[in-house]
Amino acid sequence: MTKLNASLVAQIKPGERIKDTTPGLVLVGSAAGGRWELRYKHRGRIRVCGLGSTRYVSLADARLEAQELMRMLKLHGIDPIEAKRAARTPALPEPLPPATTVPTFAVLADQVIRDRSAAGVSLRTSINWRWTVSERCRPIANKPVDTIAVADVAACLRPLLGKPEQFNVTRTRIAAVLSAAEAHGWCAGNAASVARVRAVLPPVPPRRARVEHHAAPHWSELPALYALVRERSGMAARCLEFVLLTGCRSGEARQLRWQDVHGTEWRKPRGTTKTRHAQVLPLSSAALDVLARTPAGEPDSLVFPGHVPGARLASDSLVLVLERINGNTSPPRFRDPVTGRPATVHGTARSGLRTWTADNHPTYAAAAEAILGHVGGSMVAAAYLRPTPQALEAQRWLLDSWSAFLTQLYRLS
Repeated sequence: MTKLNASLVAQIKPGERIKDTTPGLVLVGSAAGGRWELRYKHRGRIRVCGLGSTRYVSLADARLEAQELMRMLKLHGIDPIEAKRAARTPALPEPLPPATTVPTFAVLADQVIRDRSAAGVSLRTSINWRWTVSERCRPIANKPVDTIAVADVAACLRPLLGKPEQFNVTRTRIAAVLSAAEAHGWCAGNAASVARVRAVLPPVPPRRARVEHHAAPHWSELPALYALVRERSGMAARCLEFVLLTGCRSGEARQLRWQDVHGTEWRKPRGTTKTRHAQVLPLSSAALDVLARTPAGEPDSLVFPGHVPGARLASDSLVLVLERINGNTSPPRFRDPVTGRPATVHGTARSGLRTWTADNHPTYAAAAEAILGHVGGSMVAAAYLRPTPQALEAQRWLLDSWSAFLTQLYRLS
């Protein structure tokens, strides 16, 4: 078993097979180049699922997909091959039967899944939806939706009484399909509503939410970490450097385009942020220096592109940079002082900025929250709270101070 890297992937020879440290992931060499395979055991059989060519699927993306497919196999028993086959839906959704024909639950559920996929629901969620319909909803799959009663829904949910999370997910998805049936006029009322299900089944004990914060080192260690990131080459390192200086989410930085940078401001378009609201973020001189050291492209091109032309950096590419900096030392050099877990990108950049502000500039708490893109209070209050020149200047001063703090060791070296 070998921990693969970009050099090993590029040098793979025909007939060679290399197992990665990611469970099940294998790099296979052929005359046409390398390809990724996922080897796993399901129902007593060894199966092989293709994940694509190395020309189009990077090492980071292959690892991520392998981890997701293995997670669904271990937790839900979903065969990766069947999951990928179910995800290959036609480009154009098949129309529902005429209004005079009442569809079965399975047919209507398929349309609901297609509609959600077209609206941007992730592939993983669509696969989970299809598995829920085929496995959990067998008692009602072939029943017309106008004949489904509360007792039928209870037959699907009763085996899950000891599994609160699976019980709630299954009930919610059944209710969503029946709500669509109700909207089309095929049934009156929702047999999977919370009130009706509680009338025939005992209450399910609530699952205690275990909150685990993103691991982050103490803010006093961040200048040393920044200096090590600054010395590394590669687009992922530049993106991580930019994330540390701005306190943004890594996904926002990975989809940053040159046309979003206006002078000394980063104007995040609506839909690119977690809150789905547009945001203006002042850029410090250090952040602008990162952009100056990045090859410029067309206005609509990515500032931090991935290996494949036009594609973004992989979601775990910044994580790999942190892992390489930490190395194989035990305990890790940069770790959470409470849990001892290795530092994460999200915790280091965002929690670092917030706790540094709280300890050194507590009067700038509102500016820090605005920089992080947090929306506090009610939706009504947020709608009336608009960015003002004074607020932007406060954010600019705080980010300039934060950047000066982060870069102090690198400037000394």
